[in-house]
Amino acid sequence: MVVRTQILIDEETYQALRRRAFEEHRPLAAVVRELLTQGVKGRRPRARPGRYRFTFVGMIKGDSADVSEHHDDYLDKDKRW
Repeated sequence: MVVRTQILIDEETYQALRRRAFEEHRPLAAVVRELLTQGVKGRRPRARPGRYRFTFVGMIKGDSADVSEHHDDYLDKDKRW
C-alpha cells in the first residue's frame, strides 16, 4: 500500500534535495522516500514505558517538602551516582 502525504520543509533542505535528485538523475520523490526510509530504519529505540531516562530520578527518598528547592543539597549529600 502506498500513502500520499504532504510535508513542509525549509528552502535550504528543498534545494539540497533537488540538487541530489538532479545529480543522481532520479525523481525528487524517490530521493525523499529513500532518505525517509533510511532515517526511520536507523533510528534509536525509544525508552520503554515505566523506565526512567535519567539515572538520578528516585535517588532522594523521604517526605521533605523542599526537595524541589534544595535538590542539589540532597544529591550532594547522598553521592550515590
